[in-house]
Amino acid sequence: APPPALVVRGRVPPDHQPAVAIVGTRKPTLAGTALARRLARTLSLLGIAVISGMARGIDTAAHEGALAADGDTVAVLGTGADVVYPPENGTLMERIAACGGIVSEQPCGMQAFPHAFPRRNRIISGMSDAVVVVEGGARSGALITARWALEQGRDVGAVPGFPGSFRSEGPNRLLRQGAFLVEDALDVVTQVNRVAERIADLARMRAAHDVPGHGLDGDAARVYDVLAGAASVDEIAAASGFSIQHAQSILTLLEIDGRIQRDDAGRYARHVTHGQP
Repeated sequence: APPPALVVRGRVPPDHQPAVAIVGTRKPTLAGTALARRLARTLSLLGIAVISGMARGIDTAAHEGALAADGDTVAVLGTGADVVYPPENGTLMERIAACGGIVSEQPCGMQAFPHAFPRRNRIISGMSDAVVVVEGGARSGALITARWALEQGRDVGAVPGFPGSFRSEGPNRLLRQGAFLVEDALDVVTQVNRVAERIADLARMRAAHDVPGHGLDGDAARVYDVLAGAASVDEIAAASGFSIQHAQSILTLLEIDGRIQRDDAGRYARHVTHGQP
């Protein structure tokens, strides 16, 4: 069911760039919001575009996480590309248009109508290599996106939730039906082929320099520098001066990139290559 035309404000990622959709409920938990933001930020740091629908809740957190990493993010709207919905996301919409893209199949000026949002979800999944559902009920729009993804031959991942919570019904159902489990960005990297290929390319570029820490800057370099020996997330956060959440996000990125490794006790250390730390 391809749209006859798409209106684009800003730009969309090129075809060769991998993209992952992060979607979920409009009424998430604080933990779900934080995970969606962290997942989007880490994927963006790896050069993966983040696609979502700019709805309240998980969608908003996903866009914010990508923007925090200066990454590519696209909001697919159920309204016209010039209509702010929800109203409180006006500033977010302008930021996305400036750094990424706003996409809609609706004519400019089209206001929000309920029937348009489930249908726009096929564009979210169609622009992505995989769809990750963070939280959502059994009748959530996020599950509609997941169904579109399966019809389009995309991978579907889900964040497991606590049994009995209505926000967990959607992801847990998807997991029972064969979706891959998502706890952090590493799960997406290992399960989605185009994302894995992107990371492999980055690893080959780094291996060509064969210098530990080469190419790192800012917060990532700071965390890498404090890893003189094996340390826990709490110890690394304290030594670097970052929050535990921020330190964990950077550690995930460094682990995906092959610069550090994690032991069975959950402690991190620099990856040893050619006898050097």
